[in-house]
Amino acid sequence: MEIIEVSGDSNQVGRQLGEHFRREIKQVTEYARNDLYKISDRSFQELKYGVWHDFAPFVSFNFQEGWKQLIGMSASSGISLNELLAFSLEDELFPGFSEKCTSVAAKLANGDIVLAHNEDWDSHYGLAMIKGDLDGTRFLSTSYIGKLIGNGATLNEHGFAFAGNSLYFDESPIIGAPKEFLLASLIDTKDSEDFMHRVCQYKHAGFHNVTFASSWGKMGYAEIMQGRIALSNDDSFATHTNHSRNKLGVGKEIRKDNSVKRLEAALSVEGRPLAESDIKALMACHNADGIFSICRHNGDVKNEYHIRTLASSIINTTTLEIHAADGNPCQSDFVRYKL
Repeated sequence: MEIIEVSGDSNQVGRQLGEHFRREIKQVTEYARNDLYKISDRSFQELKYGVWHDFAPFVSFNFQEGWKQLIGMSASSGISLNELLAFSLEDELFPGFSEKCTSVAAKLANGDIVLAHNEDWDSHYGLAMIKGDLDGTRFLSTSYIGKLIGNGATLNEHGFAFAGNSLYFDESPIIGAPKEFLLASLIDTKDSEDFMHRVCQYKHAGFHNVTFASSWGKMGYAEIMQGRIALSNDDSFATHTNHSRNKLGVGKEIRKDNSVKRLEAALSVEGRPLAESDIKALMACHNADGIFSICRHNGDVKNEYHIRTLASSIINTTTLEIHAADGNPCQSDFVRYKL
């Protein structure tokens, strides 16, 4: 996995990313525009300008740093700002259309606190390890190229780690906080109370979850369902996939077998004395029937959109490092990246 180092304010960091990944951003936005977005019954032009009209005023006011980062990326990559905004709102534009990621937080037998995250998405998309200083906060993040920093699995200098994921709901978005802008705003989170405040201060546009872990021992997840939020706190184990674990009586949930099976596999290690090697093995595991596994391959199920595990990240909040496998963790070595 390529590593890039960035530093500066939000606009400067966005410009650095846009310049460095100019070719890759052009390729992936072209793919999204010409292929992936065909799942919508609206044209891409309708999507792009509808998003601009509906979401630009909200995010530019409430998520100013993320907005500045996107402006910088647009200026240096040559991709229009409203196209990058649409690219950042896939969860809101296409709710519940595809199987996605698995997150596991755990306290290891040696006392270390880790957050593991398998990033599952379309194999046309690229990920990079981004290391740097953003407005005075040092961070390390496995992030999608062409999107805001923090959209994958992220660790900061305070020992706080988080990873975002989708929830399966077949509901139209409302005007509110989009998932990727919320995740980008968490990069300088200082503690679990700060995290909860940031998550709870907005009405959210769609349905998603954020799993977190911290060097001071707290871990858990937030389920975000537009106007309702469910928070889980623990000190030993937490995990989430893509269906609601807290029934709040809101939305049209799509309860998919793949999400249930992955959650069952993750929960099977709860309560055991775990080493980091056990967590890596969990993120690389396959079900006996070969489908609905935590480590996902292109041929596992009918897979029109080339969904697979693009990367696996094991974040150690105690040692402040990420061990990341580029591609399926059952086939790729984990490489150590130090904050």
